[in-house]
Amino acid sequence: MHILVNKLINMKNIDSQKQFEEEFNEWLAEKGYISQNEQSMILPESASAAQVGSGTAVFHREYSPDVNSLTTKRRYFLARTWDSNLPVMTLFGMNPSTAASCSNDNTVEFMIKVAKKNGCGSLYIVNTSPYIKSASTTKNDFVLDEEAWEYIQFAIEQSSLVVLGWGENGQKFGISRLSDHYPLRSLLAAHSSKLRVFDFGGQKSGKIFPKHPLQWPPYSEGHSLKELRIEEFNRIIPI
Repeated sequence: MHILVNKLINMKNIDSQKQFEEEFNEWLAEKGYISQNEQSMILPESASAAQVGSGTAVFHREYSPDVNSLTTKRRYFLARTWDSNLPVMTLFGMNPSTAASCSNDNTVEFMIKVAKKNGCGSLYIVNTSPYIKSASTTKNDFVLDEEAWEYIQFAIEQSSLVVLGWGENGQKFGISRLSDHYPLRSLLAAHSSKLRVFDFGGQKSGKIFPKHPLQWPPYSEGHSLKELRIEEFNRIIPI
């Protein structure tokens, strides 16, 4: 029998990730268990935990999939890891859909392929709004949340590549709101060499936005990601 361990573990009396891994592996050995393809990850301090397992999802502390509350139906962070020795890719999207710790949606499935094609071993996903909604987002769906902002910073800082893909509504409602309340521009500017897009929409209107990876035209996982030019950066990130 094989079991995937995928739990949040509060490490009150452990000082480091290395100490946790050593003690966990010692316990496994004492029990005669064999660990295969173990992956671990340090999350921001708000989580106060280490995540063991290849799938990570951080939700609002009072989140319930059965309660459609703008206040609690929030996902802050999603990660998939298949090789912790390789770099991390982050998708900075619009808002979360249905993916959780052990289940993917179409965006996650596609972005895993993109990350692999670009030599990455992990995929992180953060969004302009943490509110979970599958389609038809409106202005009211874009909420501010300190914990969501903390995970945006964490994902961008930890990644080698950051794919911007928040679409038209993310540009119109999410980015403008984030920029008004947090130092988003300075964060992205500090990591500008990492930034990529599939392409830009809104060219005809002059109000450009980074296209979502599943937005028309359909992209393949082998699509060449584009680096941002300074003029494009200035047009999508408010000064």
